[in-house]
Amino acid sequence: GARWRQVACPRPGAGGVPAPPRPDIAEPDQDALGTATRYFPVNDELIPARTSHAAPFTRPPTPDIFRGEPAGAARIAILVRESFAFYERAATWLRHGIGDRRRVPALDRIYRRNEEAYEGLVRLALGPGGRAHAVDATVALTSFSSWSTLHDRGLSTSEAAALVTDLLTRWLSGNRPNRRNPT
Repeated sequence: GARWRQVACPRPGAGGVPAPPRPDIAEPDQDALGTATRYFPVNDELIPARTSHAAPFTRPPTPDIFRGEPAGAARIAILVRESFAFYERAATWLRHGIGDRRRVPALDRIYRRNEEAYEGLVRLALGPGGRAHAVDATVALTSFSSWSTLHDRGLSTSEAAALVTDLLTRWLSGNRPNRRNPT
């Protein structure tokens, strides 16, 4: 089982999360297609195996990132930095998965679970009393699509994280730009 998990579950960046055509699984080690099918007979079994195999390589952020840090601006900075670093490590997988989640039910279930967990992480960053629109805005601005857009426009991951952290902390603190004070 472990050897076939390695063959069927390549490291991130090697073709995305969705299940490859069955012959592509067997070819890397010249093994029989039947062996791959025996270990992962359906995509609903293969896809969770592939995504769980990728987690140690991509290291998605967990509540541990906030250890010892009180809620507030410091946690927002940690959330953005760690989320954007994760997106950079997992970009290939995320791009493929997001595109395929509507047609692959197992993948959609994984994404829904991850989105719920991420919202929980955002709530931890904001602390008690985080308003619903603050949660929504923070989820949106710290999303993969935000990182991807900024990255595609030429910002490094650390530059994108600094920009989004600044925007969020200003907005959350009420220190928002206006027409008279555009800073």
